[in-house]
Amino acid sequence: MPSKRTLLSAAVSAVGVVALVVWALDQPAPSWPGGTAELLALAAGLAAFAVATLLRAARWRSLARAAGVPLGAGEAVSLTVSGYALNNVLPARAGDVYRGLTVARDGVPLAAAAGSIVAERVLDAAALGVLLLAALLVGPDGARLPEDLHGALVLGICAAGLAAVGLVAVLWRRARLFLVNLLSSLAAIGRRTVAIALLVSFVLWGLEALVYVLAGHAVGVPIDLLGAAYVLALANLVGALPSAPSAVGTYDLAVVFAARSLGASGAAAVSYVLALRAVLFLPITVIGILVLVVRRRQAGPAPPVPVSAPAPAPAPAAGPGVPGEAPGSLAPLVVVMPALDEAASIGDVLEQVRTQILDRVAGSRAVVADDGSRDDTPRLLAQIAAADPRIGVLRARAPTGQGPATRRAIESAPAQWYLHLDSDGQVDVSDFAALWALRDEADLVLGVRRRRRDPPHRMVITRATRGLVSRIAGRPLHDAATPLRLIRGTLWDDVRPFVGPHTMSFSILVSVAAVRRGWRVAEIDVTHHPRQSGRSRLQGLGMLRMIAKGMLELRTLTRATSGGRDDDAPR
Repeated sequence: MPSKRTLLSAAVSAVGVVALVVWALDQPAPSWPGGTAELLALAAGLAAFAVATLLRAARWRSLARAAGVPLGAGEAVSLTVSGYALNNVLPARAGDVYRGLTVARDGVPLAAAAGSIVAERVLDAAALGVLLLAALLVGPDGARLPEDLHGALVLGICAAGLAAVGLVAVLWRRARLFLVNLLSSLAAIGRRTVAIALLVSFVLWGLEALVYVLAGHAVGVPIDLLGAAYVLALANLVGALPSAPSAVGTYDLAVVFAARSLGASGAAAVSYVLALRAVLFLPITVIGILVLVVRRRQAGPAPPVPVSAPAPAPAPAAGPGVPGEAPGSLAPLVVVMPALDEAASIGDVLEQVRTQILDRVAGSRAVVADDGSRDDTPRLLAQIAAADPRIGVLRARAPTGQGPATRRAIESAPAQWYLHLDSDGQVDVSDFAALWALRDEADLVLGVRRRRRDPPHRMVITRATRGLVSRIAGRPLHDAATPLRLIRGTLWDDVRPFVGPHTMSFSILVSVAAVRRGWRVAEIDVTHHPRQSGRSRLQGLGMLRMIAKGMLELRTLTRATSGGRDDDAPR
């Protein structure tokens, strides 16, 4: 049985179509452009729409990469065109769903993929809202809102804002974890990327307004760019209401209403909406379906899965490697360091790692997980790794977060012990010796920053969460998120299932899981220095995002580890 939303959409479109047909039957017959000038205008409109579509693909790719979704230029164009086609022929924005599910693979979380698409829709709504507001305030006479209705316009904007807040509240109740992940992905998109994407949004919608101008001239509806912006914004905002695919009925009524308000005759308004359908909907739907067919054929049939016996497990990764070591052998110690835009400090920190750790612990190595740095960090790391084969580098194309970066480093290099160390230079590498001396007495050694040198807002948050974290762990943890910790390899193997690959609270989860699973945890004071360069990524919305998601992750961890360990694995 169709859902209530499907029935509502069908009913809205049916009412719109019936109303439009009844009205159009009383109008003179519409005409189709036949002259050379009119056909050239339609062709120019089609070209402008093609350029706008390419800009949409480029904008989506930029937002997706900033949210941690690797997306090539060709794939972005292909999925944008095919997504358009599916939106035009299937209900419930099926094209957007298809795009999200297609890129949510190879470890890419669905929330990150959806976040890039939601960001697109938010930017589109903002650009359309500004265009409509401009047309209502300073547009042509037929579009301009009378001054005595400006107050109603303000009330309408406020109502739209309250509706958006209400939608978020409903999602928070029904899909809280997904919403937090979605907001996390949105917050990962930097302000610079958002600003550029917003500018691109105005450009591409300006190109679509040009399509409306050219289509109008082709059918005898003379309209300027601001008037076209009015028709465009009104048609797309009304077309966003629940309706059948391609906004059948709602979009058409909005175009006819806007065209009539700008002085077009009834027959010309009908011709106008037919011309817009021919330029904006028909070609991209046909091309998009062809693209879908080609993508399907290129993908080919799925390979057969043997059922007689399971495939052998892959051998452990050898990591960066040390000359002379057998592939897959366990190093006695691996230093794992996440790094993001730390060009000012990474060289000094790695020099300390080399002299204080690698030169003193035979067979040890270091892995730096460069989490998509945009400064000089990648070049410096390449030079350092080339000069010392004990130091390996993992490079991400886009930032994914400190937790995922740390996990990638650990899983790239099997080891008996891991030293988790931040790359910003705030902890003293020489304190490693004190942690290393406790390896026979503990499975996890936390370097406690008794005298932290962090901004006041981070200190307040740390003190507020310390009690909660200790209560969940079942024992006091004075610095569960310390950037200097020694982790036994078998402990990591045990707690790994409880620490997701995209976690925001990697350090805290490892600490709490270790206690709740019955491992021996020791704490020792270490030195903490003020940050000398760069800035913390945990500020403003990023900090709030981390706290919200961290609380949910801790709740999930609490449920998953309620029984402790059921074995006596060697420590």
